[in-house]
Amino acid sequence: MQKLAPPLFLGTLAAIVLWPNLFRPLWFDEALTILEFVSLPNCADIYFNYAIPNNHIIFNMILQIFLGIFSGTELILRLPSAIFALASVFSIYFLWNKRLGAEAAFFSATALIFSGSFAIYGTAVRGYMLSFLATIWILEFACRYVAGEKYADLLFFALLSFFSVGIIPSNIAAIFASSLIALSLPSPRTKRSMIGSVLVLIGTSAFCLAIFYLPILPKFFKALSLKEGWSSSLSAILHFYSAFLVTSIPLAAIAVFAFFPAAKRKFQPLMLCVCAIVMLIPAFILLVKDPSPFPRTFFPYLPAMLFALATMSSSGFELIRNSLSPSKYRVAMLSIFGAFAFIAWAQFNFREDLSNRLSGGGQDDFFHPYFMDRFFPYNTAKAVSARLGKDGKFFVHRACDYPALIFYAKALEIPNEKILFDPPHGAFQGAGEFSHLLIVARSHSDADLISKRFDLENAELLEDFGTYMLFQAKQRDSDGNIQQ
Repeated sequence: MQKLAPPLFLGTLAAIVLWPNLFRPLWFDEALTILEFVSLPNCADIYFNYAIPNNHIIFNMILQIFLGIFSGTELILRLPSAIFALASVFSIYFLWNKRLGAEAAFFSATALIFSGSFAIYGTAVRGYMLSFLATIWILEFACRYVAGEKYADLLFFALLSFFSVGIIPSNIAAIFASSLIALSLPSPRTKRSMIGSVLVLIGTSAFCLAIFYLPILPKFFKALSLKEGWSSSLSAILHFYSAFLVTSIPLAAIAVFAFFPAAKRKFQPLMLCVCAIVMLIPAFILLVKDPSPFPRTFFPYLPAMLFALATMSSSGFELIRNSLSPSKYRVAMLSIFGAFAFIAWAQFNFREDLSNRLSGGGQDDFFHPYFMDRFFPYNTAKAVSARLGKDGKFFVHRACDYPALIFYAKALEIPNEKILFDPPHGAFQGAGEFSHLLIVARSHSDADLISKRFDLENAELLEDFGTYMLFQAKQRDSDGNIQQ
């Protein structure tokens, strides 16, 4: 029972972090996931409808099957990712416990749980958490194969790689990093034979990527050509790495002990070089791609970075364990956990400041995204529904999170013909007849611009829902006067 106490504690802690976020409303990408992909008739339609990278194909297939069994409330929609999040915590603890020791495994899982991204993507209606879990196991089977060259391990690596790139094609970066890490671990095999095994892993993952997307290759390339991403590569790099480092500071501090003369386990130059490369791969991609990818794209990459840091810290934990008496050792471990808890508390309480300082142009993937607080698409849609009447229509401005509002409008059974919005590329065509127009915008100026498009005036603010502001503009009568 004593051996089960740490994972049970971690599981309970993770559940406490995840639980309040299971009931938050869907935001842009999540609503688009349901409206455009999961709501399609079958899994084949999800696969062949790869119009935009938002289609996390394998995850959307799993979610569609899941929703075929359970009704689709926010809790049910977010439950699969929460399950994957808990599985990730347990996988890190049990797998890395064997490779790196109990302390490195425990505090690596702690760093994950206390990170701001865990609450966000551990409950997201997206494929990021499932990809994160896949990376953990891909790393494990990569290490097993390079160490022993067993074909069963290669088979599991291939299946998981196929599965991972089928969720998000950019997960190939995490698979590549996992293969490199396997090369750096101690093994009785010669380095030459290990390099051969790593090349097999890299070739296998590239083959999996090609095979998965070959039937939809034109759509795949078209989706890749879309100019969507972060406003600045440097701000994306700052955002991604600061999010990782903020919650990994205690682990990084312990890793410093590995370089002390008293440390028994000395790291070879190859291991240090591999760890450096693994840490820098996201920076390279964020820097060279134009526009820079959204930093959240690399959330599934984090297990590789966390493992590299935990590998370094394992020697530090060993030094602490051998240098202290049992009572002082327990105090040291409690102090390290306290440091993680304090950082998590500070990150939560100063999340808006962190977001403002470490995000680019209002974009935020890790600290305090707009949809994590004071975000009310359901309340807005309900207010719209109550005011539409028989002949009214409503227009939602593109600057708002319009997919989330449309999702809840449909859930409230507002007819499609009453919902007006500009599609991603271009403008809507034909509003038809209406007695009055409700406008959902982020500001008075946006609402006024929409009013002029319809030759209306006097957009009047009705209710303010924070991200959404509800206005009303009325139709002119036959004499050109504004109807009251």
